[in-house]
Amino acid sequence: MTKEEVLKIHTDVFYGSLKSQNYAALEELYSDDYMLVRPDGSVLNKQEVLYDLRANGLTFQSIDLLQSTGRIYGPTAVLTGESRTVTSRNRMDVPLIKAQATSSGVA
Repeated sequence: MTKEEVLKIHTDVFYGSLKSQNYAALEELYSDDYMLVRPDGSVLNKQEVLYDLRANGLTFQSIDLLQSTGRIYGPTAVLTGESRTVTSRNRMDVPLIKAQATSSGVA
């Protein structure tokens, strides 16, 4: 798999699942030891993230990948990037979020 293919999968599959609220796909995409560190420093595990998405009305209107770097290490792909998201929680707009993230998966 190439870096370009990894990026396309990340943006089409992962971002697409977030925007379409496809929780079953997200449950498959997130590893069991997944951790999300929020801008305020709080940490959520996989189940807490999925619960937050389902129960607390978080929806993604847009996710724009501003910059990214893809690396392939044997069968493992690592994507590091910065994104800008527009979200709402319980139908109330959330301020624009700019985040840095690292994702990895099997190439």
